[in-house]
Amino acid sequence: MTGLRLVIPTAGRQAQNKLWGPELGNGGFFELGWFMNTIYSYKSYFNPHFFSQISGTLLEARVKRRIPKKLSAVNDTNINASFLDLSNNDALTSDTFVFGERVLLFDGAKIDGRYDSTHRGLADNVADFKLRKGIESVFRVGNIFEKFVLRRAFMDLYYEGYFKWEDDFSDLDEELWLTDVIEENTQRVAHKVGLEFNYQFDCGTRLKTGMEYVFAGVNTPKTFTATLNLNYSF
Repeated sequence: MTGLRLVIPTAGRQAQNKLWGPELGNGGFFELGWFMNTIYSYKSYFNPHFFSQISGTLLEARVKRRIPKKLSAVNDTNINASFLDLSNNDALTSDTFVFGERVLLFDGAKIDGRYDSTHRGLADNVADFKLRKGIESVFRVGNIFEKFVLRRAFMDLYYEGYFKWEDDFSDLDEELWLTDVIEENTQRVAHKVGLEFNYQFDCGTRLKTGMEYVFAGVNTPKTFTATLNLNYSF
C-alpha cells in the first residue's frame, strides 16, 4: 500500500499573550507527504512488516512567536537620577521590557546590545515572520506472530525511528531579534521499541493492548507508554 498524505491547517493559532499557550494542530503549516506500508504473510511466527513516511511543508507559514528582542535605551536628560525617584524615567517604559517603567537609568547610562531574554517563548516581544517546518520522516519495521498463545491472538514486535530536520525562517531582521532560538532544538530524533497484543473476539470486536518505550533520541523525552483499547465495529 502506498499513497499521499495532505494536511490542511484549520486549528486556531497559539495565543501569544500567554507563556507556552496551548497550540492545536500542527502550527499552521500545509504539509504534503508520501507513505508506504507493506506486510508479508509467510508463517504463523514469521510475518514481517515495514512502514515508511516522509512529509514536509508546501509553503512557508506566516507565524507569530515570542522571540528575544534587542533592547536599546539611553538616559540623556542631564539629570542626576536617583533610584528612589522614577519620575525622570523617560528612557525606559513597559514596552522596553517587563516592569521597565520601574527601572531608572543614571544620567548618560544606556542599554544596548542586550536582549529581553535568551530563551524562545520567554521573550517580552512577539515577532511576525515566515517559518518553514523541518522535513519529518518515520519508519517502522517489525514482525507479527499469529495465534500467539491463543488461536485468535496476534503479537506485534516492532522498532520505530523518527527523524525531523531543523525549522527554517525568513523575513525577520536578524540585527534586531535573537533569531538563533528559532531553529534551536527544533531538530528531533526518537528511537522506540514496542509490542502490541490483539485478540479478535469476533468479526467486529477486538481487544488491543500494548507498550512503547522511547530509549534514545535528541530533543525527545525518554518515555514508557502502556495502552489498552477495546474496539467494536458495527
